Amino acid sequence: MADARVGRRRVVGLLSTAAVIAGASPLLAACGSKSSSPATSTSSSTVKNPLLTKSSASKSSPSSSSAASSSSGLYTPSLSANTSANLVAPQATGTVSTAGTIDSTWSKAQQYTITTTSPTVLLVGSTFAPASTPPIQNDVVYLQWDSDYFYVAEDRTQTSAGLPVTEGWTGNQPTDVYLWNSLGVFFCTSDPTVSTNEYNYNGHYTAWGTPSTPTGTKPFIWLRAGDNGTQSNTYPTTWPIGSVITSTGYTLTMAIPWSALQAVPWKPGVGTRVLFTLLPTAAGPSGKPWGQIMLVGNSDVATTWGVLTLNA
Repeated sequence: MADARVGRRRVVGLLSTAAVIAGASPLLAACGSKSSSPATSTSSSTVKNPLLTKSSASKSSPSSSSAASSSSGLYTPSLSANTSANLVAPQATGTVSTAGTIDSTWSKAQQYTITTTSPTVLLVGSTFAPASTPPIQNDVVYLQWDSDYFYVAEDRTQTSAGLPVTEGWTGNQPTDVYLWNSLGVFFCTSDPTVSTNEYNYNGHYTAWGTPSTPTGTKPFIWLRAGDNGTQSNTYPTTWPIGSVITSTGYTLTMAIPWSALQAVPWKPGVGTRVLFTLLPTAAGPSGKPWGQIMLVGNSDVATTWGVLTLNA
């Protein structure tokens, strides 16, 4: 594909005409569409995520066991029988630095390595890129939380083809962040089976963090939220975020306020579970080459994601 910016409508950053690396199935054909046989990433193992084996069109609960809404209204997904699909974030102790460096305040955070060859991605995740062009980034992502924020840090190493990361996004359009150097943090806090267009359904959120604006001046956040059959796009300027860009990649730290994820009113606590995944994206000069690696899942369809538990 000559340019990842050109083509059919995308599945929020998952390019509809892109293919999963090494011959796996193609992506879903359109934003919010449902596939009866979702694509999964390449792996020699026969172990699959039960959340991925469920047909998205069936509207049944995840196959591992039943799921229900709590008294607070938060949809509580069942843990997957495949432990690779169950993710955790420990509770932070003290003040967490979001100045762009991963320091001792991140020492308790849970780390997830996201590369084309990392075990979790091979078992239950997906790799998306133009044909025969693998993604060019290697990521370690750190997760933790407290009563006010969900904290995410990204340590990105990227080949020279994808630098400088200060190129920002195509055409200076904030909603093109996912075609460039960024990290997508996906949450689903409501029942993902109640709508045929769950991508736009209340409770479906993606916070995209990128290390710089097109002019290279500061890191940037785009929050995409489902909103009664459509989506709202906001660009928070007060969320804590920082980045440090080097010749070989960057580090990014950001804090996502729980108050921004309240289409279904709820409060985080030890043992809280939500559907969740991570999606690092990368692009080279002029948007080529381009690629994305989803830690768990294969699209914007939340029933394919992992289950995040907030731990003590």
